[in-house]
Amino acid sequence: MARLRSLVGAALFFMLSVFLLILACTAVSQSNAWPLVCFSFYCLATIPLYLSMQQSEFHTIDFEEGSLNTLSLFLGGVCLISGPALTLVLYHTNNISISALILTWCSGMAFLCTCMLIFASDTDDNNDF
Repeated sequence: MARLRSLVGAALFFMLSVFLLILACTAVSQSNAWPLVCFSFYCLATIPLYLSMQQSEFHTIDFEEGSLNTLSLFLGGVCLISGPALTLVLYHTNNISISALILTWCSGMAFLCTCMLIFASDTDDNNDF
């Protein structure tokens, strides 16, 4: 039941994230698709972070276990920082307005809440019994 609750919460936050992103692209004074580029960094950040969580299952390369985990956490952190930073750069260069900046940041935070709920529900699978 706890896994179902976290899945419903993750779906709610994902829907909110997409809704805010659509608003950032269309409902502002400068309608353009630049906020989609910023949102793609949030989506790309989930891949290395998920791989770092599942590190014990992937033993196909003979590197140290810590080095691959460190690399995946570094790449995930770079993508997580690049999302809001690129949004700020686009605002600074007058490609998006202040309302699009705020909506894109809120969309990114809602997407990160989605990822946190999904990752937390994966680790709590064994505690349901």
